[in-house]
Amino acid sequence: GGFTTGCAFNGALDKLYTTNFSSTKVVVYNDASPHTIAQTVDTGAINPGGHSESVVFAANGDFYVGHPDGNDDVQRYDAAGVYQQSYDFPIEGRGTDWIDLASDQTTMYYTSEGRLVKKYDVSGAGAALPDFAALPGAGIAFALRLLPPGDGSGGLLVADNGDVKKLDGAGAVVATYDVTGEDTWFSLNLDPDGTSFWAGNYGTG
Repeated sequence: GGFTTGCAFNGALDKLYTTNFSSTKVVVYNDASPHTIAQTVDTGAINPGGHSESVVFAANGDFYVGHPDGNDDVQRYDAAGVYQQSYDFPIEGRGTDWIDLASDQTTMYYTSEGRLVKKYDVSGAGAALPDFAALPGAGIAFALRLLPPGDGSGGLLVADNGDVKKLDGAGAVVATYDVTGEDTWFSLNLDPDGTSFWAGNYGTG
């Protein structure tokens, strides 16, 4: 039950990790039909009312969970779902809404329901990094995904409410994507081919 927002496959591609926003949990499904629940990770035990919104995997099997509410922190868990660490990211409009981990495995790109695409170093104790971009115009930045090669140099996509924006490696908007009548772009995932993407609109479903 509740509102599901983000999802990510683990490295072995045998489990789908989903964020249950309403109950502040990560619900893990077996990929094999009939897609039974393999595990439930209660991120609310560390961050009550945090509303788990996004999840992303590291190469070593650890996963990170972003929270727009509660203490706003990003949490890291190991492959078994055991809590490891919290990171106190600087926020803008609302918490650590959506996150994506760069190929260097230490730089986390994220949005906070504002106009910035922000960065944070998740190595060691963690540290804030300079912002990647300030988005032009009005809107609310939600989901983002790094484009190949995944280190920021190829830019990224961001669901910016009114449209989806493509940013280059310098953080400049080089393209926008939209569909008539769709004005609340919220979720986004890059296709494995690296040249197409899926996006969801919360206003129309």
